[in-house]
Amino acid sequence: MKFEVYKGSNDEHYFRLIDTKKKVLLSGEGYKQKENMLNGIDSIKKNMPLPSGVEKKESTNGKYFFNVKSTNGQIVGTSMLFDTAQLRDKWINEIEGKLQELLVIDALQ
Repeated sequence: MKFEVYKGSNDEHYFRLIDTKKKVLLSGEGYKQKENMLNGIDSIKKNMPLPSGVEKKESTNGKYFFNVKSTNGQIVGTSMLFDTAQLRDKWINEIEGKLQELLVIDALQ
């Protein structure tokens, strides 16, 4: 599992958390400045373990996902859709257990 950073076709900087099979588990919004995008990753690492850091949700199509929120309540990252709440919760726990050791890889290099 690692954070992958890249520049979109709109020239904004993005991050996504991918597993070992390159499946996207979590992604962030676009940032005009690379430094701000890297701060978004830091915010994920800092806030996800906090009780208010993860917002568990159910989508309108009956799938489950989660948002990672900063201390000011802003959504910093949104997960993929999971078939069950149990699978969503499993991934939350797995990500939280590895957050501090996750590498940041620049996909453009």
